[in-house]
Amino acid sequence: MFRPLVTALVIVPFFFSGMAWSGNGLLFEVAGALVGVLLGIAAMSFMRFEHDPDQRRSYSRTGVGYVLAWLLITGVKIFFSYGSTNIWGSELFTWMARNEISVDASEPPSSSSTSP
Repeated sequence: MFRPLVTALVIVPFFFSGMAWSGNGLLFEVAGALVGVLLGIAAMSFMRFEHDPDQRRSYSRTGVGYVLAWLLITGVKIFFSYGSTNIWGSELFTWMARNEISVDASEPPSSSSTSP
């Protein structure tokens, strides 16, 4: 259960080009990380873990619910990324400026987009 979280904590910092370390930007990033962890836990609720004592191995099994959960999560992320650039970009930029949240706090590590 903790392997993906530990892996993310070790690998993700290598891909960050910038990060807010104080103020509302930090709160925004912490909230985003918390939402990500909660969505991962929700998706993980569709997994079943089994242990075979004869072979001394553990297995995880997933099904349609797990796939649908990740498809929904990924679809929402894609829609939000698209919407923040093409649909409600100016409103998002105004909200970020008003709350003193930098682009570094909201931009995914691999993204190269600019502010609207």
